[in-house]
Amino acid sequence: MSLQDLKDRSAYFTRLSLYVNGDTFDCARLSCGGVIEMCRAVMDGKIKNGFAVVRPPGHHSEPEDPSGFCVFNNAAISAKWLRTVYPDKVKKVLLVDWDVHHGNGIQRSFYYDSSVLYISIHRFLQENRSEYFYPGTDWGGSNRVGDGDGQGFNVNIPWPEGGMCDADYIYAFQRLVMPIAMEFDPDFVIVSAGFDAAKNDPLGECNVTPEGFAHMTHMLTSLASGKTVLALEGGYHLESLALSATECIKVLMGEAPPKLGCAMVASDVATETVDECLKIQSAFWKSLPRQGLSAKYELEMDGLSIPLGDVLKMHRSYDLYEAHGLCTIPSHDQQSSGLSKSYQNQIMVTDNVYDCKTLVLFMHDLGSLRNEIFTESANLKDENEALIAYNKVLMDWIRKNGYGLIDVQVLPSYLSDLVLDGMAKKAEQAKTVKRMVNWIWNQFISLSDCQNLILICLGEGCAALPVLFDIKDFSDKLKASVHIPSSRQPPLALPNDCNWHRAISAGFLGSTEEDRAKIQNTVKEYSYGKVSVSDKFRPSQILRSEWDKITEFIHAKLAGDLPSNGPQTNGNNLSRGTSQIASNGRQIPNGTPNGLRSEPPALPMDLD
Repeated sequence: MSLQDLKDRSAYFTRLSLYVNGDTFDCARLSCGGVIEMCRAVMDGKIKNGFAVVRPPGHHSEPEDPSGFCVFNNAAISAKWLRTVYPDKVKKVLLVDWDVHHGNGIQRSFYYDSSVLYISIHRFLQENRSEYFYPGTDWGGSNRVGDGDGQGFNVNIPWPEGGMCDADYIYAFQRLVMPIAMEFDPDFVIVSAGFDAAKNDPLGECNVTPEGFAHMTHMLTSLASGKTVLALEGGYHLESLALSATECIKVLMGEAPPKLGCAMVASDVATETVDECLKIQSAFWKSLPRQGLSAKYELEMDGLSIPLGDVLKMHRSYDLYEAHGLCTIPSHDQQSSGLSKSYQNQIMVTDNVYDCKTLVLFMHDLGSLRNEIFTESANLKDENEALIAYNKVLMDWIRKNGYGLIDVQVLPSYLSDLVLDGMAKKAEQAKTVKRMVNWIWNQFISLSDCQNLILICLGEGCAALPVLFDIKDFSDKLKASVHIPSSRQPPLALPNDCNWHRAISAGFLGSTEEDRAKIQNTVKEYSYGKVSVSDKFRPSQILRSEWDKITEFIHAKLAGDLPSNGPQTNGNNLSRGTSQIASNGRQIPNGTPNGLRSEPPALPMDLD
């Protein structure tokens, strides 16, 4: 094809993300042929294994169209070539793709084929969402498992965000990749070895080290009697690519993989993503554990399906009502405000919310059973008892000091939603939190006589802080701010003009080495005046163990020239049926102090 012909077809090449010149076709043939010849050398016994350093890459090229810098699908063609040329020796091929982009071309090539097992670990953001990550199709979701004869022979492990590190990839390998691969028992292993998940790569934005790639290579060489070929795919930071490839080659040459630089504790994102994939793939692979307890585990009874975390949350809400006299927000009020039905019974207030001088806004995810449970043993009975016990500790403190309380159970952002639907659920979760925070401010805090606002954020509740900073008068009312983010998950960054927040804020982190390393960055980046490390791990444990320090910090910020609260009110003294006027002259909705019902929280019968 002449240069002019290429120019005339530039729109076509641009649409497919292809960059071509007059020699591209010949280069692509050499690249694909290089991988084939490497596989031939391994099968003929000339070499034990190999690394094909080739360009252009191949895993995005589909049977009908090239795309994504890829002309021929080197790995897919080589797999088909092996089964054709060595039909008696190579009946099953394992294709592992650790390139940070989903190998849509390989998946489409073998989606109906049970003789090739395709396993891909990649970032996954769909097109037409708030963000985009190539190739952006829904083919990269964990629910894409193959079809027909190939059902169960396609395994996608889709990271819903960047920043994934060695611990996350090793966790995915040990929990999912290797058990499936060993049960499949391949005759040959081809690795689409992209190094754009490497640390410092500008496109992948992940943090896998050369040592991490070496360990993954070492695990894969234990399969198929060592018949393994790595074929170079992506990688856009030359130094990271070179160092990572070198460590992989050392392993192929018989060296032991180097020691990993830190403790291998996977992130919440990784553990929840892998758990969701396990639930899907366990239907096809006997070596995988069957349904375990996850953050979104559902309790089945009489046709009613209830997430187990919701059972604990409802029990906590009922205890706050029955034992401590808190009121719930009516469901019709929440629906009229556009809030999710899942917030039903999850926003509760004391009866003095409008006339207290100091108001505590407690935003948390207690009882949500987020995947922090997976990183250590947990007993559900103990979890429930701890929730109820903490209710008493919290309310004793509130009543003793005459404070008002707004208790908000912030919805967890389940990773099972993210890996199936890209960023759609995450974006909707952020919008719901914003609506909920603004509604609480308008319905309660702005109508209250409150002069001192105390903010306590736990776990998912930390997502509310940036929203509050956008509200007028927030900085005038806030007197103390306490934050306990989820383990290994830093809170959201705050606006640049919030240095005043340092003087009144404190943060508490878990006891892992990674948490300790984050302390200085947390202080610098998130405008926290004081950050402490607890000897506990999960946010709910940190809250209980550090409660005395938390209350001491709050009292210190309220001491001195700040006005004291009025007398304590009885939590069961709820007025009914009449419109009220707050002392600031604003009208309060009919009913109980905020238009609330005084009945106990009801079981939501429309849960899916």
